[in-house]
Amino acid sequence: MKRRKILLLILLIPLILVVADYINFRITRIENIYYNDFKDNLYKITQDNEQFKMREVTNFKWDKMYIIAPYTSKTEMEEIVGTKWTTSNTYLRYLFEKTFFGKHPLDGDLFHKLVFTRKGEVLLDITVNRKDIDFMEVKNRVCSNDVEFFIKQEGNKKIILYNKD
Repeated sequence: MKRRKILLLILLIPLILVVADYINFRITRIENIYYNDFKDNLYKITQDNEQFKMREVTNFKWDKMYIIAPYTSKTEMEEIVGTKWTTSNTYLRYLFEKTFFGKHPLDGDLFHKLVFTRKGEVLLDITVNRKDIDFMEVKNRVCSNDVEFFIKQEGNKKIILYNKD
């Protein structure tokens, strides 16, 4: 009888940990429903204009946009934005994100992220290829929705320059 209780306890503890982790996944997961529209709008507006306001690109209400530089770890991103989130659609992918490989999503010079929040909640997380559109010239990495950007063309690459709020 004592062995059964010990065995049950040994099996129950990992189950509780997995359930708690799954609940955390469901709480921190964002749908990223604005991803496709935003991406299309951003590429279109940077092709057709010399300047733009970010609120013209978005079809949702937000109060802050964070520009996340290459080589920023997931932990550093969460510190910058001030909250934890995941865009993983599945629990398995979420578990992969928690490994060493998933903790460094921007591990090269080629990509950077834009993260939009409203009242501290992440609404959109998008990784942008710097060969196409580069926000790294923007000095202030936290922007409001009234910020105006100017576009500098270098070949096929669009370099985004910041004016002021």
